[in-house]
Amino acid sequence: MWNKPEREFITPELETLRKNLWEKVDAYYATISEETFPTHNPNRHTVPPEWEIEQPERFWSAVNSLHSLAGEIVSLHGDMVRKGREYLV
Repeated sequence: MWNKPEREFITPELETLRKNLWEKVDAYYATISEETFPTHNPNRHTVPPEWEIEQPERFWSAVNSLHSLAGEIVSLHGDMVRKGREYLV
C-alpha cells in the first residue's frame, strides 16, 4: 500500500529515509509472522515462552531481533520526521 510511486517523496533525502523505514518495518512484520504465534488475546502475539527452555537460541534470536528492529524503526521514524520539518519550516 505504501510502497507505490505516488507515495514517494520528491526530496531524495526524505525518500531514502522513507525507504529505509519501510524496509525495517517490513523486516519487523516478517519476524512477527515467522517467529511469533497468537495468544488467547486476539490482539497479541508472542514468541513461545517454552522456546526459552526448549530452543533458547531461537527464542533469544527472535526476541532480540524484534527489540532491535523496533528500536531502529523508532530511530528512523524520528529521523524522517525531523528531516521533514527542515523541509517544511
